[in-house]
Amino acid sequence: MNSKYRTTTSVVKIDRIQSMSLWRNFEIKTSTMATIHPWPPLERKFKWLFHGTNPSSIAEIVEEGFDLKLAGQHGDTYGKGIYFAREASHSMRFSTPNDKGNRQMLLCRVAVGVWCQGYKGFSKKSIGLLESTADNPADPKIFAVYDEAQIYPEYVVTFECNNS
Repeated sequence: MNSKYRTTTSVVKIDRIQSMSLWRNFEIKTSTMATIHPWPPLERKFKWLFHGTNPSSIAEIVEEGFDLKLAGQHGDTYGKGIYFAREASHSMRFSTPNDKGNRQMLLCRVAVGVWCQGYKGFSKKSIGLLESTADNPADPKIFAVYDEAQIYPEYVVTFECNNS
């Protein structure tokens, strides 16, 4: 690899988000999900996943939570949901610099529940009683969820990317 294309990433800070209303919605949703599908193994209850977006959207999400009406702005390969990645490096691609040149992404608790293979155009109606879709059901790296209450944005990760 040519070194002029190599990028290093450094975490500048991590801020914890505490929103009682978003947390209550998340708890109610996970309880409801458990009545529909008695919880599968513990690792399917929720996953820590990353979401990258622009600085103004980060601020809105921290204050009000995610908005499904905005889903699909960067495509809908696995459905018309809100997208999350297991690897920070994937979500970093969707983060844009703020006025200081730093980028941000969210680390969220996502109640993925029971998922299936996602396909372009899928919606909540398409997946029926399932809770999310994924890029690869056997080893998911990307999830799409279709209900804002399945997401609790818990941390804002501020980072910088430098070309080395």
